[in-house]
Amino acid sequence: MPIMICMIWIAIIVEAINKDLPDFLVLFSLQMLNGGISFIETKNAGEAIDALKNTLAPQAEVKRNSKWDKLPARELVPGDLIQLKIGNIIPADCKICDGEDPLQVEQAALTGESLPVTIWPGFECKMGSAVKVGEAEALVVATGSNTFLGRAASLVASVVQVGNFQIVMFRITMILLAMASVLCTIIFFFLIFEAKLGVLNAIAICVVLLVASIPIAMLVVCTSTLAVGSRRLAQKGAIVARLSSIEELAGMSMLCSDKTGTLTKNELVLNDPILFDELSADELLMVSALATKMTGAMGERDAIDTVIVNACDKEALKQYKQLAFVPFNPTDKRTEATVEKADGSQFRVAKGAPQVLLNMCANPEKYRAV
Repeated sequence: MPIMICMIWIAIIVEAINKDLPDFLVLFSLQMLNGGISFIETKNAGEAIDALKNTLAPQAEVKRNSKWDKLPARELVPGDLIQLKIGNIIPADCKICDGEDPLQVEQAALTGESLPVTIWPGFECKMGSAVKVGEAEALVVATGSNTFLGRAASLVASVVQVGNFQIVMFRITMILLAMASVLCTIIFFFLIFEAKLGVLNAIAICVVLLVASIPIAMLVVCTSTLAVGSRRLAQKGAIVARLSSIEELAGMSMLCSDKTGTLTKNELVLNDPILFDELSADELLMVSALATKMTGAMGERDAIDTVIVNACDKEALKQYKQLAFVPFNPTDKRTEATVEKADGSQFRVAKGAPQVLLNMCANPEKYRAV
């Protein structure tokens, strides 16, 4: 591709020197059209990607000025104190503060190991890993390109990879250029020694023949076609960072997506519950809400707990005080809370996987049959 572009610019310069205005305008217009389309599409893709990055930018719970606040992860600096809890993506390399319980952290994005690893207080967690079990405060020790993930990303970015579309275009150009160069060389010497033309006129003729022998409009046609494809993909919600990636995607016969769980719309809906015994839907929602974490560094809950709490009576929920809470983990598959009522009596509630809660019942066989 660059060779063809250079050839067109050489032809434009020669035609300008030779004062051949029609050929100069045609070649210059084609070059400007191709460059303009590429620039506009690349600029639009860059703006769309920047907007997507801002939407998906990770957040972090940070303690500054003795107060917890939620900030974009890019604003973290070494020395910040952050809160890590189950489901969080660790926003920076950080050291777990002193505490009693370790964290279970999944580092599949870094090491490929699918099983969580245990991170004890005093040891470091790497940016990009996910908290699977436990909660803790951590001290940021490195951010951005200084993190383990940042250094790995820099090494990957340093590798220059040429797409298949560019390779094909380069091979076509080189074959045509080699054939045309041989023929134009023969024509050049014929014009000099047989036709007795001047050197500049002979060069001008050979350059025109050389450019004519190669489809210079191929760049414009290919770029325009890929731009149309980029527009149609954008209408479907896909963002194209490189126009050549459209051709690479078109040549793909199989796409494997490694996604834990299901591909959803990121919308949680609370359906009507199936009730057993003499328990109303409102009472079930209240018990479920009491089994969520009611306090925290910023008073926040995960997405599932938020849906449950929003569906119950908030005023009635204030009549209870949560004394202890055991967060969800993949082993126990449930949350558990100790709650105190307004009259001082205490009780325990739990919510989680049906089979786990069923085994906690006094008479599991009765409900298992249902």
